[in-house]
Amino acid sequence: MRGVLIFLVKFMCLVYLVTVVPRAISFYSSFPTKSCDQRFRSLLGVENLAHSRQYGALKNIRLGMIGDRTGVDLLRKNGFLIKKFFQHQRVVKLTDKILYNHCKKLDALLIDIPNSGISSDPMISVLRRLVQFSAQYDKKLIILDRPNPLGAVVEGPGEIPWRHGLTIGEIAYHINRSFLEKPARLEVVPLRRWRRGRLTEQNCVLHPLHCLRATKGKLSLWETRYLKRLCWKLGLHCFDCKNKDVLVNGVRLRVKSDVNSFSLFNSLLTIARFLRNRKHTALSLSRKFDKAVGSSGVRLFLENKISFDALKKEIEQSLDLFYDKSKLCFLYKPFPIVVRPELIRGSDSKSKAT
Repeated sequence: MRGVLIFLVKFMCLVYLVTVVPRAISFYSSFPTKSCDQRFRSLLGVENLAHSRQYGALKNIRLGMIGDRTGVDLLRKNGFLIKKFFQHQRVVKLTDKILYNHCKKLDALLIDIPNSGISSDPMISVLRRLVQFSAQYDKKLIILDRPNPLGAVVEGPGEIPWRHGLTIGEIAYHINRSFLEKPARLEVVPLRRWRRGRLTEQNCVLHPLHCLRATKGKLSLWETRYLKRLCWKLGLHCFDCKNKDVLVNGVRLRVKSDVNSFSLFNSLLTIARFLRNRKHTALSLSRKFDKAVGSSGVRLFLENKISFDALKKEIEQSLDLFYDKSKLCFLYKPFPIVVRPELIRGSDSKSKAT
């Protein structure tokens, strides 16, 4: 009797597996499903424009677009009339007159350009020029916002700080408010489901000190070990490598933590000062160094022509001025964090090395 019961239980389990389970699977699979990444990932401005009903009126006007082919295809697929398209790299070579001849029959220009988070990026110059062009020719300008891959930190010199902490849309608002006598007709299509400082694939790895080279001689074993300790304290991995992506003689740098807790500018100052003070190496600064950093003060400090206090005062004044002007342009929370200039020592016992 017991054997019969066992047989019946096994038989019923087999029937359940063969009939009920497949039906349940087919039932649930009939629902449209979204991955976790699709449901909760941030939407770029171009995606927000394409999928939001809020901007349906723009489908009835003639549009030009400066951006990339992927964005154009997405908007055309969703019913937007893109009459003219320019790759953002090509706009640098076009004069305002040629650009106007292409755009004079258009009702508005869409701008979808990348944002590296550094003010010396050529795209910031392109954006400034387009805002000025829009104001001069009274052409409506619509910025499709993109995140800042360097987080929520503001630091460094310059009219727009070296690391500005703003999205491309916020930078456009700042240019329009602060640099133009006659403001442009500017609108920003914001990011969706994004908070400032949220990590992106672009900022998992950084090589921020590409403009520094030790051009003569080599670091000793002790100096290399000290440099590694110094980098660790700054928030950088410093490890040996043999490929071309090097800072000095077989040493490669990578951010070891969240970029929001990492100071790009202070790392540049500290490591540059360390290399400058080495007896058997020579620090080389390229001709474009001043433009890349946003001020000649950094080079003058590294050449011992001004003190660090003088450099710090100059940078802090420009940071405070920029923040006061740009805070009216913030579109996302939390607001950017200002990081003051600071020189870091690797360890007290080896302070003579710096």
